[in-house]
Amino acid sequence: MYTKEDKQELVYSILEGLDMVGDVYAKEIIEEALEVYTIIKQTTIQYCQSCGKAFTKEELVYYALIDNNIVCQNCSTVHYQKYLRIVK
Repeated sequence: MYTKEDKQELVYSILEGLDMVGDVYAKEIIEEALEVYTIIKQTTIQYCQSCGKAFTKEELVYYALIDNNIVCQNCSTVHYQKYLRIVK
């Protein structure tokens, strides 16, 4: 669903927060721990950009790559390239 680069960006962010950016051992531990998790990016879009449905906080929605829009689950069924987002 998300690339290795997405997870590496998250690892770097964690290490930066811990002030351990240069710690290779910590990087390996975090990367290994993240293997069982899926990254879901946040969106601040509060409605479906296709049908206009209002989203609730923490609702799972989709980013439709071809349209560059955030859409509800119902509108996402026509899209093949879509990525989960969570409403902030």
